[in-house]
Amino acid sequence: MWRACLGLIPACAARSLRFRHSPLVGTRGGMKKNRELRNTVTPDGPPPLLSRDGEASFELSDVLKEYFEAAKRGMMDHATARQTLVFMMSCVTKSNFDSAIPHCNALFGDIESRYGATSEDWTVMIQVYGRAGRPKDAVTIYDRMVSENAAPSQQTFGALMRAHALVDDKETARAYFGEMLSRNLCGDHVDFESIYDGLRRM
Repeated sequence: MWRACLGLIPACAARSLRFRHSPLVGTRGGMKKNRELRNTVTPDGPPPLLSRDGEASFELSDVLKEYFEAAKRGMMDHATARQTLVFMMSCVTKSNFDSAIPHCNALFGDIESRYGATSEDWTVMIQVYGRAGRPKDAVTIYDRMVSENAAPSQQTFGALMRAHALVDDKETARAYFGEMLSRNLCGDHVDFESIYDGLRRM
């Protein structure tokens, strides 16, 4: 069951994801590894906080600033930009949504204008709203995606199902499950009840 859920939304629990060039950390090894991104950080800026397991903690405004600096220096490509968006998505919660969403929107807007948003990019934005407990906004993003002729994937429907599962809207989640099946994006051997329960608890 869990494998099926992870196949639907591989990035839904993305706190452990890394940038292609990991965010700057205040250790010699970390700085050596991340020399390119280190060059984008102003020397008088404070180093990020490190957790007990060595994880760097960043404000999303700082992540966005570093992203634009890196893009200006020609250090970004579409895949890395999307990975940055996934990282930012993983930081969104119900409590910080109002402060986080402008940064996510700014990055997504840049991806749209710079590269052209793909199904994967739209799906990450659906997850942003799903994590914040805003399924109606997630559906709005989906509608925009379809209007831009981006083909939804199995992961897209997984993100929509999870957005509704997190607010206990089982019937709407079931409707998206049915649409996913009708598009032949998932085998009919998959059990909705198991998937729904798994997505609700992830």
